[in-house]
Amino acid sequence: MKLNFNITLNVWIIHIISYYLMFGLIFQVLSYYNWGWSFNMELVGKILLSPIGGAFGLYDGFPAYFIFPLLTFIFFNKIFHQNLYKSYLYSVLIFYIVVKYLVFKLYSYPFYTDFHRRDDKLAFNVNMLLLIVPSILTSAFFVKFYLKRNKAS
Repeated sequence: MKLNFNITLNVWIIHIISYYLMFGLIFQVLSYYNWGWSFNMELVGKILLSPIGGAFGLYDGFPAYFIFPLLTFIFFNKIFHQNLYKSYLYSVLIFYIVVKYLVFKLYSYPFYTDFHRRDDKLAFNVNMLLLIVPSILTSAFFVKFYLKRNKAS
């Protein structure tokens, strides 16, 4: 199917909300677990605001990082004539796993997230894939559901 502005916009809104909600959920729960804090409304608020933080680059380290997979999505659909879901999936996999990993390796950053405590210096490292893969699976599920519902896949 050809690109439709409304469908494309909705796909990427769904992506931003579902991807960063899942990413924020995992990140915040691990952070709260490390600090030994119990469940509270601050945790819920941080999780619910994570799509805004993600859109501004809080989790990716680059503002509006989602624009890169969006442009790749358009490229796959226009040039390679892939359907909307395949274009979406390829672009997200390329930019959230392959490109991120290569950028981290190129600049010699470890591909994990540290969770530190200030007081007793206890820390643990979590591979970024533990945060990225469930987030991609969640967003891919909701995008597929949306496209099937609108018969736009």
